[in-house]
Amino acid sequence: RIFKQELLELDVRFKSELIPNIYYVGNPLDYRDETYRGRDNVVQLIEDELFSGRRFSPMFLNGKRRIGKTSTLQNLRKTLGPSIVPVYLNCQDARMHSSNHSFFQHILKLTSRELTDRGINAFEIPDREDFQTDGIDQCADFFDRFSSLLRNEDMTILICLDEYEKIEEGYLKGRLSDDLLNHLRHMIQHQERFAFIFAGVHRMASLKGIDWSNYLINLKTIPISWLDEE
Repeated sequence: RIFKQELLELDVRFKSELIPNIYYVGNPLDYRDETYRGRDNVVQLIEDELFSGRRFSPMFLNGKRRIGKTSTLQNLRKTLGPSIVPVYLNCQDARMHSSNHSFFQHILKLTSRELTDRGINAFEIPDREDFQTDGIDQCADFFDRFSSLLRNEDMTILICLDEYEKIEEGYLKGRLSDDLLNHLRHMIQHQERFAFIFAGVHRMASLKGIDWSNYLINLKTIPISWLDEE
Protein backbone atom coordinates (compact mmCIF):
# COMPACT_ATOMS: atom_id res chain seq x y z
CA ARG A 1 0.00 0.00 0.00
CA ILE A 2 2.88 2.38 0.89
CA PHE A 3 4.60 1.51 -2.39
CA LYS A 4 1.41 2.25 -4.38
CA GLN A 5 1.02 5.62 -2.62
CA GLU A 6 4.62 6.55 -3.48
CA LEU A 7 4.00 5.67 -7.13
CA LEU A 8 0.92 7.93 -7.21
CA GLU A 9 2.90 10.81 -5.69
CA LEU A 10 5.69 10.36 -8.24
CA ASP A 11 3.17 10.33 -11.08
CA VAL A 12 1.58 13.59 -9.88
CA ARG A 13 5.01 15.23 -9.48
CA PHE A 14 6.14 14.06 -12.92
CA LYS A 15 3.02 15.48 -14.64
CA SER A 16 3.39 18.82 -12.85
CA GLU A 17 7.01 19.14 -14.01
CA LEU A 18 6.36 18.38 -17.67
CA ILE A 19 7.52 21.18 -19.96
CA PRO A 20 5.09 21.81 -22.83
CA ASN A 21 6.57 21.16 -26.26
CA ILE A 22 6.11 24.28 -28.41
CA TYR A 23 7.49 22.51 -31.51
CA TYR A 24 4.47 20.53 -32.55
CA VAL A 25 2.85 19.46 -35.78
CA GLY A 26 -0.58 21.01 -36.04
CA ASN A 27 -2.33 24.14 -37.21
CA PRO A 28 -0.09 26.91 -38.57
CA LEU A 29 0.97 29.61 -36.10
CA ASP A 30 0.20 33.16 -37.20
CA TYR A 31 1.99 36.33 -36.08
CA ARG A 32 -0.22 36.67 -32.97
CA ASP A 33 0.92 33.31 -31.57
CA GLU A 34 3.78 33.79 -29.10
CA THR A 35 4.84 30.14 -29.35
CA TYR A 36 6.29 30.65 -32.85
CA ARG A 37 10.06 30.02 -32.78
CA GLY A 38 12.96 29.54 -35.13
CA ARG A 39 13.37 29.81 -38.90
CA ASP A 40 16.00 32.55 -38.54
CA ASN A 41 18.01 30.96 -41.34
CA VAL A 42 15.02 31.01 -43.70
CA VAL A 43 14.13 34.60 -42.81
CA GLN A 44 17.77 35.62 -43.37
CA LEU A 45 17.71 34.18 -46.91
CA ILE A 46 14.51 36.10 -47.65
CA GLU A 47 16.01 39.31 -46.24
CA ASP A 48 19.18 38.82 -48.29
CA GLU A 49 17.07 38.82 -51.44
CA LEU A 50 14.86 41.74 -50.44
CA PHE A 51 17.73 43.97 -49.36
CA SER A 52 20.21 42.98 -52.04
CA GLY A 53 19.88 46.33 -53.80
CA ARG A 54 18.95 44.72 -57.10
CA ARG A 55 15.70 43.81 -58.82
CA PHE A 56 13.92 41.14 -56.77
CA SER A 57 14.09 37.56 -57.98
CA PRO A 58 11.02 35.40 -57.28
CA MET A 59 11.54 33.07 -54.31
CA PHE A 60 10.27 29.56 -53.69
CA LEU A 61 9.88 28.18 -50.15
CA ASN A 62 10.02 24.42 -50.61
CA GLY A 63 9.49 21.73 -47.98
CA LYS A 64 7.40 18.79 -46.84
CA ARG A 65 3.88 19.11 -45.52
CA ARG A 66 3.42 20.23 -41.92
CA ILE A 67 7.02 21.39 -41.69
CA GLY A 68 6.33 25.08 -41.06
CA LYS A 69 6.02 26.82 -44.44
CA THR A 70 2.70 28.50 -43.65
CA SER A 71 3.74 29.53 -40.13
CA THR A 72 6.94 31.03 -41.52
CA LEU A 73 5.06 33.07 -44.12
CA GLN A 74 2.40 34.24 -41.68
CA ASN A 75 5.07 35.43 -39.23
CA LEU A 76 7.08 37.45 -41.75
CA ARG A 77 5.15 40.57 -40.72
CA LYS A 78 6.99 40.48 -37.37
CA THR A 79 10.31 38.94 -38.48
CA LEU A 80 11.02 41.31 -41.39
CA GLY A 81 11.69 45.03 -41.06
CA PRO A 82 8.97 47.71 -41.18
CA SER A 83 9.75 48.62 -44.79
CA ILE A 84 8.56 45.17 -45.98
CA VAL A 85 4.80 44.53 -45.99
CA PRO A 86 4.07 40.79 -46.35
CA VAL A 87 0.68 39.95 -47.87
CA TYR A 88 -0.21 36.32 -47.17
CA LEU A 89 -2.47 34.51 -49.63
CA ASN A 90 -3.46 30.86 -49.49
CA CYS A 91 -4.02 29.61 -53.03
CA GLN A 92 -6.47 27.02 -51.70
CA ASP A 93 -8.89 29.95 -51.41
CA ALA A 94 -11.29 29.66 -54.36
CA ARG A 95 -10.72 33.33 -55.22
CA MET A 96 -7.12 32.47 -56.09
CA HIS A 97 -7.92 29.89 -58.75
CA SER A 98 -11.44 30.62 -60.04
CA SER A 99 -10.56 33.27 -62.67
CA ASN A 100 -7.74 35.56 -63.80
CA HIS A 101 -9.23 38.79 -62.50
CA SER A 102 -10.38 37.17 -59.24
CA PHE A 103 -6.77 36.12 -58.60
CA PHE A 104 -5.37 39.63 -58.98
CA GLN A 105 -8.35 41.35 -57.37
CA HIS A 106 -7.89 39.29 -54.21
CA ILE A 107 -4.19 40.20 -54.08
CA LEU A 108 -5.11 43.88 -54.44
CA LYS A 109 -7.79 43.61 -51.75
CA LEU A 110 -5.44 42.10 -49.17
CA THR A 111 -2.63 44.49 -50.13
CA SER A 112 -4.96 47.42 -49.47
CA ARG A 113 -5.97 45.90 -46.13
CA GLU A 114 -2.37 45.38 -44.99
CA LEU A 115 -1.41 48.96 -45.84
CA THR A 116 -4.49 50.32 -44.10
CA ASP A 117 -3.59 48.30 -40.98
CA ARG A 118 -0.24 50.13 -41.01
CA GLY A 119 -1.91 53.52 -41.11
CA ILE A 120 -1.36 54.14 -44.83
CA ASN A 121 -4.30 55.54 -46.75
CA ALA A 122 -4.60 52.92 -49.50
CA PHE A 123 -7.02 52.73 -52.40
CA GLU A 124 -10.50 51.27 -52.25
CA ILE A 125 -10.47 48.11 -54.37
CA PRO A 126 -13.71 47.35 -56.23
CA ASP A 127 -15.51 44.09 -55.57
CA ARG A 128 -14.98 41.28 -58.05
CA GLU A 129 -18.39 41.89 -59.61
CA ASP A 130 -17.34 45.45 -60.49
CA PHE A 131 -14.33 44.32 -62.46
CA GLN A 132 -14.68 43.57 -66.14
CA THR A 133 -15.06 39.95 -67.19
CA ASP A 134 -11.36 39.86 -68.03
CA GLY A 135 -10.15 42.59 -65.72
CA ILE A 136 -6.38 42.04 -65.78
CA ASP A 137 -5.84 45.48 -67.37
CA GLN A 138 -8.00 47.04 -64.69
CA CYS A 139 -6.01 45.25 -61.98
CA ALA A 140 -2.74 46.33 -63.60
CA ASP A 141 -3.77 49.97 -63.25
CA PHE A 142 -4.27 49.48 -59.51
CA PHE A 143 -0.87 47.78 -59.15
CA ASP A 144 0.73 50.81 -60.86
CA ARG A 145 -1.03 53.12 -58.41
CA PHE A 146 0.14 51.02 -55.48
CA SER A 147 3.72 51.15 -56.78
CA SER A 148 3.65 54.96 -56.75
CA LEU A 149 2.26 54.97 -53.21
CA LEU A 150 4.86 52.47 -52.01
CA ARG A 151 7.67 54.47 -53.61
CA ASN A 152 6.59 57.53 -51.66
CA GLU A 153 6.44 55.50 -48.44
CA ASP A 154 9.72 53.67 -49.23
CA MET A 155 8.02 50.32 -48.72
CA THR A 156 7.89 47.01 -50.57
CA ILE A 157 5.00 44.55 -50.75
CA LEU A 158 5.99 40.90 -50.42
CA ILE A 159 3.27 38.75 -52.01
CA CYS A 160 3.33 35.33 -50.29
CA LEU A 161 1.55 32.69 -52.39
CA ASP A 162 1.13 29.59 -50.22
CA GLU A 163 0.02 26.24 -51.69
CA TYR A 164 0.99 27.51 -55.15
CA GLU A 165 0.09 24.13 -56.68
CA LYS A 166 -3.54 25.26 -56.65
CA ILE A 167 -2.68 27.82 -59.35
CA GLU A 168 -1.62 24.93 -61.56
CA GLU A 169 -4.85 23.11 -60.75
CA GLY A 170 -6.90 26.16 -61.79
CA TYR A 171 -4.87 26.40 -65.00
CA LEU A 172 -5.45 22.75 -65.90
CA LYS A 173 -9.20 23.18 -65.32
CA GLY A 174 -9.28 26.17 -67.67
CA ARG A 175 -10.15 28.70 -64.97
CA LEU A 176 -6.78 30.45 -65.17
CA SER A 177 -5.00 31.19 -68.43
CA ASP A 178 -1.68 32.15 -69.97
CA ASP A 179 -2.75 35.79 -69.64
CA LEU A 180 -2.51 35.49 -65.85
CA LEU A 181 0.90 33.84 -65.99
CA ASN A 182 2.23 36.40 -68.47
CA HIS A 183 1.06 39.28 -66.31
CA LEU A 184 2.53 37.63 -63.23
CA ARG A 185 5.89 37.43 -65.03
CA HIS A 186 5.53 41.08 -66.06
CA MET A 187 4.90 42.12 -62.45
CA ILE A 188 7.87 40.15 -61.14
CA GLN A 189 10.17 41.71 -63.72
CA HIS A 190 8.87 45.29 -63.81
CA GLN A 191 6.92 46.18 -60.65
CA GLU A 192 9.85 47.36 -58.54
CA ARG A 193 7.84 47.67 -55.32
CA PHE A 194 6.41 44.14 -55.43
CA ALA A 195 8.34 40.99 -54.52
CA PHE A 196 6.98 37.44 -54.72
CA ILE A 197 7.54 34.28 -52.72
CA PHE A 198 5.79 31.03 -53.62
CA ALA A 199 5.49 28.10 -51.21
CA GLY A 200 4.65 24.46 -51.78
CA VAL A 201 5.55 20.82 -51.40
CA HIS A 202 6.30 19.96 -55.02
CA ARG A 203 9.28 21.28 -56.89
CA MET A 204 8.10 23.31 -59.83
CA ALA A 205 9.98 21.21 -62.38
CA SER A 206 7.99 18.14 -61.28
CA LEU A 207 4.64 19.67 -62.25
CA LYS A 208 3.38 19.05 -65.78
CA GLY A 209 0.70 21.69 -66.39
CA ILE A 210 2.73 24.91 -66.31
CA ASP A 211 6.34 25.38 -67.32
CA TRP A 212 7.11 27.64 -64.38
CA SER A 213 10.65 28.29 -65.61
CA ASN A 214 9.12 30.41 -68.42
CA TYR A 215 7.46 32.74 -65.93
CA LEU A 216 9.62 32.78 -62.79
CA ILE A 217 12.95 33.92 -64.16
CA ASN A 218 15.99 33.50 -61.87
CA LEU A 219 13.89 31.68 -59.28
CA LYS A 220 15.62 31.47 -55.88
CA THR A 221 14.72 28.26 -54.01
CA ILE A 222 14.74 28.42 -50.21
CA PRO A 223 14.53 24.96 -48.62
CA ILE A 224 12.78 24.60 -45.27
CA SER A 225 13.25 21.56 -43.05
CA TRP A 226 12.67 20.44 -39.47
CA LEU A 227 13.60 22.82 -36.67
CA ASP A 228 16.99 22.20 -35.02
CA GLU A 229 16.89 20.91 -31.46
CA GLU A 230 18.38 24.21 -30.23
